[in-house]
Amino acid sequence: MPLIIGRALKLTPEQTALLINADLLACGIVTIIQSLGLTPLFGIRLPVMMGVTFAAVGPMVAMANANGGTDGARAIFGAIIGAGIVAMVNVLAVKAPDSWGWLRLSLDQGPVGAGFLAYVFIKLVKGHAKQVHPLMYVVAALFVIYFIQGALIGLIN
Repeated sequence: MPLIIGRALKLTPEQTALLINADLLACGIVTIIQSLGLTPLFGIRLPVMMGVTFAAVGPMVAMANANGGTDGARAIFGAIIGAGIVAMVNVLAVKAPDSWGWLRLSLDQGPVGAGFLAYVFIKLVKGHAKQVHPLMYVVAALFVIYFIQGALIGLIN
């Protein structure tokens, strides 16, 4: 995958080699975390070897076509970091202990609700409120009400 992204970004051979090295280093670190387990929430504690996924190649190539070179690489890495933060928050919400009460969400509530809320929030912050379909506002508002309702019940109990 680093070869495809490096070519799409029009990086030099030296920069592409650095991208490959960074990819292999990150895969090694994640392999250790998954095999040994970092915390009860992170790491499956099984003998696995982690590698890169091709699921994100399409969006990365699209970003590389929009912004080539090191600026495109910065945009891609920023998007990866943002997606990683969202994934970690989802892990905390889904795998939280029962004692956390209303903060504990199931797989259908947490990521889906967070996706709707994040989409609407990002569009509003960027000043593109007119690009959001009115139904998206309704669904996002319903998720906010649902999460607040769960929080209130958790605090009352």
